[in-house]
Amino acid sequence: MKLFLVSAQDDSAELAEKKINRHFHNHNIRLENRESPLWVIATANDQTPASVVEALDMTGSERENNIDGMVVQIHDYYGYDSMKLWQQMELWSNE
Repeated sequence: MKLFLVSAQDDSAELAEKKINRHFHNHNIRLENRESPLWVIATANDQTPASVVEALDMTGSERENNIDGMVVQIHDYYGYDSMKLWQQMELWSNE
């Protein structure tokens, strides 16, 4: 599976969470205690940042149900965070 970081602007956070849970039901984790809302999601290997943006309707239009933010593919990662996050990312990377 591929890993992506999804960042949503504060005013889009609630909608982003609903759409992420709908489209990536068992393959997302919200990063807590961040200044802006962030999630790590896992997708099939054929997905790209653009396909995730499309699935979440992050199209930059002025529509009411649009999410403002960005998607970045995670190739490598390192740092100090919760053990739960690292374990989940490792599990998804190996699927």
